[in-house]
Amino acid sequence: MDEYRYLFLVRQDFGKGPEVDAFYKMKGPVCTSSELMTMQTLKDDWMADEIREDSRSYNGMELRARMDGGCFGSVLKVTSEEEIERDILDSVLKMKFNDGTLEEWLRSASV
Repeated sequence: MDEYRYLFLVRQDFGKGPEVDAFYKMKGPVCTSSELMTMQTLKDDWMADEIREDSRSYNGMELRARMDGGCFGSVLKVTSEEEIERDILDSVLKMKFNDGTLEEWLRSASV
């Protein structure tokens, strides 16, 4: 069974509902940091491009979250057994906002 991982930011401007500000499908391997170190020791360029792209995307989102006052204060991560699109995640945000569970959910999704 595949696991899909996404990084995202949430924006909520004054007087408006939340929305997905940035959305990125992670390409790197699903593994622990010790497993990653082992694989890179065995083959130093193992998935290097994918890991580099994930890292750049995360760092860019982290900078945006810190500098943009309209964004939730951290990069968020969600995993799914099926691929999801940005608009589906946006619908989930709106549903959680209407239910009053958005803030708790965002805190649990913080990276």
